[in-house]
Amino acid sequence: MSDITIKKGSVTITCAKSDLMEVAETHDGVSFTLKGNLQLYITDPYMPQTMKQSIKVTADTYGDKKLIFDLDNQRRPVVIDATK
Repeated sequence: MSDITIKKGSVTITCAKSDLMEVAETHDGVSFTLKGNLQLYITDPYMPQTMKQSIKVTADTYGDKKLIFDLDNQRRPVVIDATK
């Protein structure tokens, strides 16, 4: 079973990919909605639109892969780990 990891600063959250309900672009960042109405809202008014789109499209497209969202890395905000 695949999982997702969300990293921001010193915080790392890992959960099953099946717990991820939605990733949405917001005007000042990005939000992750998990099962149980748990919402992780990342605010970064300087986050590039391309970074937001990359995060959303990858989350929507690669349902069977392990995903690592590194929100501090603007050049490579999402890593697809094909080893698991």
